[in-house]
Amino acid sequence: MKSNTELLREMMNTLNEIWREDDDRFDDDPPEPTEDEKEQAEYRERRANYMDNEDIDHEIMHWDWVLADLPHYDKMAASGDFYFEERNVTSLEGSPYVVHDFIFTRNRVSSLANGPYKVTGTFDCSENRLTSFEHGPSKASYFYSENNPITSLKGSPESVKGDYYVVGPEVKLQSYDGIPQHAGCIQVPLIGDGSLRVLKGCFGQVIYLNLVVTPGQVIRNVLNAFMINGLTRLLFECGKDPKIMEAQAIVNEFLPMGKKGMMQCQTALIKAGFPDWGTV
Repeated sequence: MKSNTELLREMMNTLNEIWREDDDRFDDDPPEPTEDEKEQAEYRERRANYMDNEDIDHEIMHWDWVLADLPHYDKMAASGDFYFEERNVTSLEGSPYVVHDFIFTRNRVSSLANGPYKVTGTFDCSENRLTSFEHGPSKASYFYSENNPITSLKGSPESVKGDYYVVGPEVKLQSYDGIPQHAGCIQVPLIGDGSLRVLKGCFGQVIYLNLVVTPGQVIRNVLNAFMINGLTRLLFECGKDPKIMEAQAIVNEFLPMGKKGMMQCQTALIKAGFPDWGTV
């Protein structure tokens, strides 16, 4: 009978034979990556270096990003200030509940879902793909949206301490529903045919109101501006038309007086040759 030592030696010899016959079976070197695996590894490496490499290939410009995936996300989250302009972000997933500044101009965001709830500083979503502000922050000190195809103001913060700007040729508003009730300065397109009757009941208190006038609109019924609590200045963005600037100056002379100045303003407008302005 063979001893245990002899049996163990025979077993080891058998294993050595198997290893010699098929060395690849126990090769310590990892297998060569496939072309797809190589491409994915390169993609991950280049994506991780995206924000630090100014000379990176423009091929990456078609990539879609989620906010939480940005390489500097942790730094932004720690500081409370989020600046990610021109990063091809399509989703705000990963936004904190409260932030200071949240500026993401020139991205590809089409919805404010998963964005911050409260912005104590500036919220700037200019030049994205937004059509409304649904799911946007409930509060912001400054709110800017330029060159978004906005069709509705619903979802806007109810109160904005400073500026609230929704401007640009792509804005197509049909009403002011959703516009902040309280703001320092509001700049929006003048909707409709130019009558300021559309302002009735829109605001709680606004200090400055800047209306962007488009070709074909005829400004009239301007005395409705006197119904806005706290309004001290009304401006019309329509180029440097001397007639409009003259009538605007008359309105702003009496506007700080509130409703008490309405009749005086009406008289001055009619006398200066602006009867359409001097109506409610």
